[in-house]
Amino acid sequence: MLAFQKIGFEIYIATAIPLRLVSYVKQWLAKEQIPYTKFFRSHRNCSKSDIEAEALVDDAPEEVQSFLRSGRQGFLYSQPWNSAAKISGAILVKNIDDVLKHYGVRKDEGGAYRDIRWLGRN
Repeated sequence: MLAFQKIGFEIYIATAIPLRLVSYVKQWLAKEQIPYTKFFRSHRNCSKSDIEAEALVDDAPEEVQSFLRSGRQGFLYSQPWNSAAKISGAILVKNIDDVLKHYGVRKDEGGAYRDIRWLGRN
């Protein structure tokens, strides 16, 4: 997590899953090595476009589309149930590294994340 903070990123996790499944989501995040600053459990009737953030990564096409309509960046996390979705302006990603590459951040050989924007290459 500290590596992300050093390069100016905060990662918020927002999910509408039932409360009884929150621990499983957190286990999955740890297994996938997805660090986060804050974890939110939202209500099903709330839109994630209400979250104050620059970008959204989600597997729900309607959430990504709503976020894009608010003028911010939307990333569609590729899953079997959304493979047919076509959302103008959305960037399809398979993992957190795909998202970070969009912002000029790469993982080095040692596994540390580095901001390479100042190097002038992606």
